[in-house]
Order: sequence, then structure tokens, then C-alpha cells
Amino acid sequence: MKKKPELLAPAGNMESVIAAINGGADAIYLGGKKFNARQNAGNLSDEQLTEVVHLVKSLGKKIYIVLNTLIKDSEWEIVTEVVSFYNALQIDGLIVQDLGLIDWIQEAYPQLELQTSTQVSIYGLEGVRFFENLGIKRVVLPREMPISEVKQIKDESTVELKIFVHGSLCYAYSGQCLISSQIGGRSGNRGLCAQPCRKIYRLLDEQGQELNKGYLLSPKDLSTLNSLESIVASGVDALKIEGRMKTPEYVYAVTRAYRNRLDQIENGEKGDIDDQEVMQVFNRDFTGGHLIGDSQILNPLVAKNRGIRIGVVGKVKTKKQAKGYYNLPLELDPQIVLSIGDGLSFGESGEKGSRVDRIFLPTGESLEKNTGYQDVLIPVKGEFDEGMPVYRNFDADLMKRLKKEALAEIKISDQEIIMSIRILADKLPVIEISDGIKSLIYTGCEIPQKAQKNPLTEELIKNQMSRLGGTGLKLSDCHVVCENGLFLSKSQLNNLRNESVLAYKQSKEGMERSGKTENINQVERPNVKNNFVPEIISLQFEVLPDDDYLDELLDENKSYQGVLELVLPLNLDQAEQFVLEKTARLRSKGYKVFFSLPQVINQSQSQKLIKYRDLDKIKDFCDGLIVANFESLQILKDRGLNLQTDVSFNVFNSKTAWALKKWGVSELALSLELSKEEIIGLKSPLPLVLNVYGQQKLMVSRKCPFSCKVCSSDCKKIKLGTLSDERGFTFPVRRDRQGLIHIYNGDCLFLEHEIQELSGIKTWRIRVLDEDVQTVREIIDYYNGILENQSGREPGLTKKVTRGSFKRGVK
Repeated sequence: MKKKPELLAPAGNMESVIAAINGGADAIYLGGKKFNARQNAGNLSDEQLTEVVHLVKSLGKKIYIVLNTLIKDSEWEIVTEVVSFYNALQIDGLIVQDLGLIDWIQEAYPQLELQTSTQVSIYGLEGVRFFENLGIKRVVLPREMPISEVKQIKDESTVELKIFVHGSLCYAYSGQCLISSQIGGRSGNRGLCAQPCRKIYRLLDEQGQELNKGYLLSPKDLSTLNSLESIVASGVDALKIEGRMKTPEYVYAVTRAYRNRLDQIENGEKGDIDDQEVMQVFNRDFTGGHLIGDSQILNPLVAKNRGIRIGVVGKVKTKKQAKGYYNLPLELDPQIVLSIGDGLSFGESGEKGSRVDRIFLPTGESLEKNTGYQDVLIPVKGEFDEGMPVYRNFDADLMKRLKKEALAEIKISDQEIIMSIRILADKLPVIEISDGIKSLIYTGCEIPQKAQKNPLTEELIKNQMSRLGGTGLKLSDCHVVCENGLFLSKSQLNNLRNESVLAYKQSKEGMERSGKTENINQVERPNVKNNFVPEIISLQFEVLPDDDYLDELLDENKSYQGVLELVLPLNLDQAEQFVLEKTARLRSKGYKVFFSLPQVINQSQSQKLIKYRDLDKIKDFCDGLIVANFESLQILKDRGLNLQTDVSFNVFNSKTAWALKKWGVSELALSLELSKEEIIGLKSPLPLVLNVYGQQKLMVSRKCPFSCKVCSSDCKKIKLGTLSDERGFTFPVRRDRQGLIHIYNGDCLFLEHEIQELSGIKTWRIRVLDEDVQTVREIIDYYNGILENQSGREPGLTKKVTRGSFKRGVK
């Protein structure tokens, strides 16, 4: 059998750390107060992190900290301080999204082991190889990947691999969702997703007829307990449980279930899997997900914890009692024990709910539990139909027991140390720490002053030195030499204690970590500051236009030759000859032609791209390629090609621009979440592309919301529709031949004359979704006029326009 994978549990607060340990986790991942993708979790203070690292490592387990949001240039000084602190903690790894931050950490702290966040958007073997070549320790694979591809990647790479095995699923590919930021300025890439996929939508066809309604973007919860044997056999290194926003009871119950099953597999035991507790603590119905080939991933009926079905509503008598309550009859399943304090939800959607405050028999007798009885009455408000299913979404007895087990005290013995402190006038204080075997002498950095009042005393010094909570150390004795009349503040004494203890622990473990301290807070700048000026209007088509459309658009706009750049989507299933003929015709008219590669490339698509790469004429049939993922970049980066990155690379700061230049890119499209001021402040060594017009793509997903009678992952049909939310906002939906769903903003991005104020922008890009020829002409005229310092006539747009994040940025 393959090696036993690491079981990785979440912790959003101190209680969840204890719960994960008691549940049997091999490792824990958690976040600090800044720069993590669950900003609304409890998260841990620096003091708590210090305590947790000691606790976890004392128990022989591993700990990883997430630093997995995009970083603004204005935040760089703060984030470098955070990294320095995490480095000093001697954690087992840092989970990172921002590409510039990855590059900087590798330079400043090469010994700090990095892992990719799911927000980095890796889709297959070639993307894994890209980060493997960078020296990344561990790569997380997407939740959309089947186990067969996981095994293939493991067999063909050496980097550690991590997959999700349990918890909430996102509708969109991670790192490629902008819907929360575009609707309300709360960016998922900044840890503040407002969870719009858990809202109610209507899906309309091209004629406006309703195809489906409900929580159309809401996935079920992932559970792979029944598939762990095949997952272990794939050789994957780490199994991740999602849930930093969940309760300690959830963390404990789920971690324990997976621990027990993994231990059974290791011992060669089959065993029956009892997942009732896991189902009870939280579920929206379970799915094995794409990992095991389950096509029924979405649950349009449920968007929150519905719980476990326990029975149905009996024959309802609507006679009202005090304060609008009446006794609702329930017919409970034979094995169910209902208790006061339980929570119930009613109906398939679970929208209606009630707390169990009283339980009665039909005879009127009051009970604490229904033990031995299936027909009971509970006081409720509202209307409930006979036969309506009843679910328990909160089991008071179970949660009480789980909490007790989850938070059981974990005892570890603190190591005893002796401190000897010498504080003399006009000298730096010196402190020696000894455990009887190892000793360290540390010199402070602040000379004591003459006391105006409250001079240092031996008692005060010993009191401050004894405060070693969370360090794993205990002060058994303290020797103090201190001249009379000197003063150090309590804060200065605390710093002396903390710094000396950290130095002692680093020395003891033989793992002292240091970084390149010179200029580590400085963001590199190019020698020539952003001297690129707008010179190109680029026209990018979301769908390949036919020849008649292009002829009508371009032949009547000859004045744009030499200015207009065309970007066509490359369908990797098309014959090479078709592509050659298409581009040769356009280039003969003087247009630059780029091909945009698919936003998501799986293993099969990667192989097709490799065949394109190996064509001798690849440089001849286009002027460059626009890559949208690391798979494409890995395949093409060493071929001497002109490569641009698309917006999907989330270029958010100057360091990311420098990193991508190092990685073989020649031009960058800026993130759609940057504000005007942030773009102005971004210093790039490469020319920049700014999207100035178009319906922005908000989501790309492998989960199909169309209401088909037969749903098949092999479906190749192109489908069009429109999502409408409860506020009436609309979102065009496209299903492509790969089966990918593309959801666009109904409001169209339209940036006006103020784009002239931006420096470093070489290309203004117009993205065409379904605009007719006349509209595109007017848009080109408008921006061409701005390029020529003319006023430019406003195009006659029929779509509602927005300035998007360009105006307000994201939080």
C-alpha cells in the first residue's frame, strides 16, 4: 500500500486547534489576523500563534499558516513584517497565493517552505511542474480534478500533493471568482467572499423562459469517507479538511471520522463507516465531487446546513395556543431520540426552522426526550403541511458530547529553565538561559536609564521574566544582578524576555532562521520607470467570430491598421490548418494577431497544446499567445514566444510583475480588481494591458446549472442563458465545448477619458462577448479618439455600464 497521507485539519480559533488535535489530525492549518482567505474566521493573534506552534510541535504534529490573499503595493511593508514573524515561529510551511509574495519569500527566506494555496489556480500536471521547478514544497490540486489525474500527477512529479477530501465546495474554480467583488467590493481573493453562490437565482434561456430556479450555484458538501481507500492508493501526500469558519465540534467530529478510517485502511481493515455524526454536525447533502466522478454536485434546494432527516409532519391541527404557538405533530423514525434544545428544519429546502423547547405526547404528557415514542407534539409558529419532511440540524445531546471530547484538556510538560540577568548602568542588559544542558547568553538592545521614579527591583524583574505562557518553558529559578536607581519599562523587559527565549529555542533546535534583511521592505523598481504609453487598441473576442463578421468590421475600418490588435480564442480541438488559414488572412491585412488560450486546461487539453507548441510554424501564424494559467505558461515559456498573461493571473502588485518577467512573460494584463489609484502606483518592468471595455468574466466552473434531463460530463453542447438574482441583476451564462461554465457581469465595464492618466499602460483592451459590428465600431472610434487626444464620440451602448473595481477597488 502507498504511504499513509497526512490528515490536515482546519482551525479558525484556539478551541478548534484543540479540537483538531483531539480528533487525531497529523497537521493543522490556520491563519493570523492579516492576509488570509478567511478574514471573517476568528483567526489567531500573534501571541496565540506562538502558543499554538509550541503546543502542536510539542505533540509531534505539524503546523502550517495561511498567507493566501492578494497583496496591495501599499501593504508590502506590513506583509514583510508578518512573514518575518512567521519565519521566526519555525512553522512547517506557509500557504501562499500572491505570485509576487512567493517570489519575494523565496529570495528573502529561502529556508521557509512554501505551499501553494488553492487560489493560485493550478489545473494539472504542467502547472504542478511549474511550481515544482520553482522549489515549492507542496502543491494543492483543484477540487475539480478526478482521482485518476491525481495519481498520474503523483507518478510523474516529485513535489508533495494535497487534495481536499471534506467540506464546503466553491462553485467556481478557486482564484477565478470575481462575483463577490463586483457585486459588493468584497473580494474572495482578499479573504472577504460574500458567498453569492449561496443565493437564489433564476436561469433563463435565450428567449427569457425560465429553465430553473433555486440555489443554482450552491454545491453540496464534499465527503470522501467512502472513497478513502482509492484516495490513499493514489499516493497523495496530504488530505485537507475544509472548515476554518466551522465550529470546534465540526472540526473534531470530521477529523476523528477521517482519522479512524485512515487507521482502518493502514491496518488492512474494511470496517463499516458510520458517518451519521459527520452528517449531523453540518451538511447540505454530500457529494464525492469531481474527485470520484460524481456529476450531481449542485443542490438547488439547499444552501445551508439542513441536517439529517428524522421523520415527517403528522396530521396538522391548526388550533392556535398562547402567543401564536400551536402543537405540531411529528412522526419520528424509530431510531430517533429527540431532545429539548434540538434544532429542526422543515421541507426539502430546510428554509423553515424551529427550536425544540417542549416535547409532548398526544395525551398531553410532557417529556424531556421521546424515548420509546414515535408520535410527539412540539410547540411551533408558522404553517407546516402534513407529510413535510423533518430534519434535525442541531442535535443538542450530540453537540454537548462532541464539545466535551473536542475540548478535552491537552497536557504537555513545560521545560524548566534558569535565567540569570545582569542589568548595569551604561551597559546593555545581558540574560543567560540554561536548562542544565544547553545554555545561551543574549544581549539586549536597550540601555537602562536613570530612574525618575519607580526604579527596577528584583521582584519586578523576576515577575516579568516568569511570564512564559505559550512558550513551553517554565522558570524554575531566576538570578538577578541589578544596580540601584535604574529603569527599564515593563514593555522593554518583556521584549528582553521574548527575544532571549526565541533565541534560546532556535539555538536549542539548531534551526535558527534568518532572512536577507537588507532592503527586504523595498519593492523593486525598474531602472526606467513605466515609460510605456498607450499605443495599441486590442480587440479580444470571447467567442471566435465568423469571417463575415470580421470582414464587415475590419474592411470598413482600414484606418485602424497598425493600431488594432486582434485576439482570437484558440480552440485546441481545431485542426492546425484552420488556425493557420484564419491568421494568415488577418495578418495579410496588417493586423497583429494573438491567440488567447483556454482559461482552464486539463490533462487532455495540455497534451493538445504541447502538439501546437511543437509546430515549427507556431511563431509564424501569430504574433503572440495570451496565457491564462500556469499549465500554458509551463508548456510555452521556453519557446522564444511572445507571451502575455491574461487577467486570470491576478497581477495585483509590482512584485508580481517582476516575478512574471523572471518567469518568461513579456506583457501583463492587470487584475480586474485594482482601482485607478492602485494602477497608478504599480511599477512594472513590463508593458501593461488594461481592460477598458467588456462584460467581465466573474466565474468559470465545471458545475453546470442548466436543467438537463440527462446530465453528462461528456456533453459537448454549447448553451446560452442568463442568471437573474433576487435583486434583478443579470449575469450572462455560456457553456463551452469543454463543458465549462462561464458567467459574466451583466453590467459592461466602460472606462472613459481618465485612463489617459495611467502610466505604464501600453494596450487598451476591448473584450467582445456578443456585441454587433456597429457597436464595436463605435467603441473602437471612441478609444481611438482618446489615443489621438480628441474628445471621442460616446458609443451608443445599450448595455448598462460600470467602472467596476476601477472606481472603488476591493477591500
